[in-house]
Amino acid sequence: MVRKKYTEEQAIAVLKEAEAGSKLPDLCRKYGMSDATYSQLESQILRNDYQRSEAASKVWKKRTAGSSR
Repeated sequence: MVRKKYTEEQAIAVLKEAEAGSKLPDLCRKYGMSDATYSQLESQILRNDYQRSEAASKVWKKRTAGSSR
C-alpha cells in the first residue's frame, strides 16, 4: 500500500474545513485519507502549535526579562 504524505499546509486546510463544520467522513473521502490518518494529522498539528507557542513564550520572556522599569 502506498503511503501518502500530507504537508502541514494540507493538514491545516483539512482541520479548518472540519472546524467549519464539514463532516469527518466527507472530508476523509475528499482527501483520500482514513479517519485514523485524520486523527494523526490533528494531533501532529496541535502538538506543533503547542511547541511553537512554548518556544515563542520562552523568547518573549527572555526579551522582556531585562526591560523592567
